[in-house]
Amino acid sequence: MKNKIILTSILLLVWIFTCMGFELSNQKTEVAHSIMIDIAECKFDRAMIAIDSLISTDSSEPLGWMLSLSCISLQQLDYNSDESDSFQITYSRAKTVMETYEKKNGADSYILTVRGITQMIATAYTMNRKKYWKAMRMGFDALDLCKEAKKIDSTNSDADFVIGLYNYARAELKRKFLGILFWYSGDKHSGIRMIENCTHNAKLIPLVADMVLQEIYVKEGMHEKAGSGIQRLLALYPGSRLLLWTKSKLFETRKMPQQAAQTYRVLADAYEHVPAAKNNYYATRYMEAKRFFEAKNIPSARSACDQLLSACKGKDDDICDDATALSEKLLREEKP
Repeated sequence: MKNKIILTSILLLVWIFTCMGFELSNQKTEVAHSIMIDIAECKFDRAMIAIDSLISTDSSEPLGWMLSLSCISLQQLDYNSDESDSFQITYSRAKTVMETYEKKNGADSYILTVRGITQMIATAYTMNRKKYWKAMRMGFDALDLCKEAKKIDSTNSDADFVIGLYNYARAELKRKFLGILFWYSGDKHSGIRMIENCTHNAKLIPLVADMVLQEIYVKEGMHEKAGSGIQRLLALYPGSRLLLWTKSKLFETRKMPQQAAQTYRVLADAYEHVPAAKNNYYATRYMEAKRFFEAKNIPSARSACDQLLSACKGKDDDICDDATALSEKLLREEKP
């Protein structure tokens, strides 16, 4: 998860359904709102039940397919899973539905934005699998779609979110692709401003923009803003493991190992009850022990390490080897 968490800001944006500012019925808006809250709190199974019901009601409407792909993406991120079949099948079906919808209804701002966000989901998925050049091409296709949507509807602040995120990510893109993107316009500060604007002007609750913004604040060293924002969001969505990862990153960057360890403990306790997320259970329990050790809180480090070693019995895993090595260090610290 620590390797994948840098992509959270990209993946988080994909599950807000940006067309909500367009022409959806109140009933569909309420259903989508409820689904977004479930996804934010990592209640993926419940979200998928609602999504499947939405699709069965009207399989030709892009809303259900968009939310389905978004839910799968974030579930895989949260579980640190490499499973790909469900994503590929849903992505293929979503593209077909959206192409058919566009042929029937025309290329309006609504469908261009939906297609752009869908392409962003696929971009993050592809980048997570280290197919960087393919991801770059897909990402610029998504950006072009959202820019075109913005031309048609200048009030489409949800499209601004995608454009703003790319503006912010420009420096990282240049580094990743050896500087060949020097021709791409945009800058980090304008990107942050666009995302901040989206938190105030989204048509529904601007939850995703808000969550992404906190991670950006952490990365940019804006710790006071990040701390207050994370605390506010966790008060609203206490079950969000995604927000807890951002909180742990804040304490890591501020060199606060005791607080980081306590956050990893909350994450590990949550992952312990999600069998499909065992990789992240091992990772967070190990980080809990390691950070408590750094904070010289040896009893708490020992407790976390013992829990991990118990879970590791009979398993051949690198992190279990790391836990064994840490346990040996703890034994040395505990000797009088």
